[in-house]
Amino acid sequence: MYTKRKRLCYNKSHVYKIVVNCRRKKKRGVYLETRKKPVIQVKNLYKVYHVGETRVRALNGVDFTIHKGEFCSIVGTSGSGKSTLLNMLAGLEKPTKGEIIIAGHHIEKLSESQLVKFRREQVGFIFQSFNLLGTMNAIENVALPLTFRGMAK
Repeated sequence: MYTKRKRLCYNKSHVYKIVVNCRRKKKRGVYLETRKKPVIQVKNLYKVYHVGETRVRALNGVDFTIHKGEFCSIVGTSGSGKSTLLNMLAGLEKPTKGEIIIAGHHIEKLSESQLVKFRREQVGFIFQSFNLLGTMNAIENVALPLTFRGMAK
């Protein structure tokens, strides 16, 4: 059984509509939310880009928490900062200000080598355009990231 909760995270003039579906478990005829420690926490997150003399706020004080077993959709208009937020969650970009806590680790404080290890071991990317290598078959393309982790073929 799933329930929907809506949370709004305000980002300058844009509003993220974050819909979280919570997995619930039935106990003695009553559904109880399965709640554990937060898996992802974003606190007061800002990202400011400088384009010449202009400051562009891609993220402006975004806050949300995702617990184990929850699913999250990030919905917003073009230019609202969705990709910037996802890049920060994956450790590809550093925030201007704020905290990103994933599985208890502050990833905004990690060095570049620590971020590489974090992405290799904790993050999975699914690209819209697949980004497959044409010289490899499907199984080889899927197995390629495992070689970066030191796993034998």
